[in-house]
Amino acid sequence: MHVANIVTALVAAVAGLFAGTYATTLIARVPDDASPRPAGRCPECGKRLGWGEMIPVVSYLTRHGRCAHCDKPYGRRYLVTELVTAVIFGVLGLRFGPSPDLAAYLYLAFAGIVLSGIDIDCKRLPDVLTKPSYLVVGGLLAIAVPHMPDGVLRFVYAVIGMVALLALYFVLWLISPRGMAWGDVKLSGSLGLALGWLGMNGFLIGAFAGFLFGALSGLSMVVLGRLKLKSAIPFGPFMCAGALLGVLLSDVVRLPF
Repeated sequence: MHVANIVTALVAAVAGLFAGTYATTLIARVPDDASPRPAGRCPECGKRLGWGEMIPVVSYLTRHGRCAHCDKPYGRRYLVTELVTAVIFGVLGLRFGPSPDLAAYLYLAFAGIVLSGIDIDCKRLPDVLTKPSYLVVGGLLAIAVPHMPDGVLRFVYAVIGMVALLALYFVLWLISPRGMAWGDVKLSGSLGLALGWLGMNGFLIGAFAGFLFGALSGLSMVVLGRLKLKSAIPFGPFMCAGALLGVLLSDVVRLPF
């Protein structure tokens, strides 16, 4: 493991703490079409937080997760979202190191966390997050092209991955509109961009791991009696988790075809 990768991972994890703080605000306010409060403000009362309160991890250690202004608790969800974001950012930093394409994956991880939270709460994936992801991820990868030895070829693969995953989800939506939401179709293209950039291994693992995660989760909840056999479940989190697995294993697992 290169020292540069470890340093990048640490920096990315710290950035993930701040990103996770803002992710909780977006999860709470985007579904209601409310204007997201700037980062660094209490998600309850909107007043500016001090440095010790801005990061829920610190706040839980110093004030038991309560705002100094309104004294309302952030709730465990804020802490969990922040920690998950920090861990994912750190793992991606370790995976890519100081690579020009890291920014695209950090952005997509952040968007995926926000979208997953909203999908769990509301069973929707808002356009305000899914559609801009194409431009942001595509733009960041395009910026990385001249700084990588095979950048042009990678970008071609990224576009192919976007089209392929979009087509797959679109066909599934046509076959079963009740089983595949239109928001899932819109999310699939940006995930395809990121997976295609990494080549065939990453694309196949990331594309199909989401279906595997969704099937296993749905089956387990049916067995436990928490869902009926034909109940709809939010699929966005499984898509994002599968894509993350594809990103992390793209250089580790070699598929036999």
